[in-house]
Amino acid sequence: NVTVLSKGGDIHMQHAELLTAPDHEISIAVLSSGGNSSLNKLMAEALMDIALDEKGIEITHRRSAEKELAGPVPESYRQYEDIYVSVGGVFRVTFPDMKYLQIEQLDSVRKNVQKFMYTTEESFVLTEENSSGEIKQKKDSSVLTFRKRNGTDYICESSESGTSETGITKNSVYIMQRTGKNPLDSDVKKAWDERFGKKYLYINGKYSNMYYLANPYIEINRTQDTEGYVNHCRIVSENRAEVCASIPGSGRDLSDM
Repeated sequence: NVTVLSKGGDIHMQHAELLTAPDHEISIAVLSSGGNSSLNKLMAEALMDIALDEKGIEITHRRSAEKELAGPVPESYRQYEDIYVSVGGVFRVTFPDMKYLQIEQLDSVRKNVQKFMYTTEESFVLTEENSSGEIKQKKDSSVLTFRKRNGTDYICESSESGTSETGITKNSVYIMQRTGKNPLDSDVKKAWDERFGKKYLYINGKYSNMYYLANPYIEINRTQDTEGYVNHCRIVSENRAEVCASIPGSGRDLSDM
């Protein structure tokens, strides 16, 4: 086994990946304009394989074995049913008839529902239905676990994507935080309902700010199911919504509305 450490980063159109094998004194940096840091990581890994091969070390990339399914979800997981927030939106987490974990995105106009089956490792693996109606684990796997940290419930994801030829990307991150329902009084609800679907332009930044090119406006996205939330923020008054999630490893660039 070769120990390899990685750090990637993105700022709108610029992306970077630093990969280092400290025991072998090899470091590789890949910078790009366009694309994303995940692609940079695949290139860095391919270059690392070449560098290690030159030292007589052959590397083989293997996918993890499929998870073994365990049947019904234990009743103890029902306590996790609630509203959760991620960097990308608002979600409802449920366990229909305790057969599987269902995560439904509530602030999307297009219905987005994912189903995860319970495994013998006390985790949940993403599944899909094939043409024969069979439930299969997806090739690009996503495995979820529930974790409590400082009294707050989080959902963590371990994922794999890619192939042995192009490289396999593995990630383990916190992705959602439990925030609960946020009922609104009638005046606050009316004020935000009137903003639904409207776009608000960014106008007070410096003329050279990248936001004007990459993300010059925000759009107020809400559905009936997301009362109390707008985008990734919790509504606190008629004219203010605040970031309510503090997800380890992500969300550092979020802002209130």
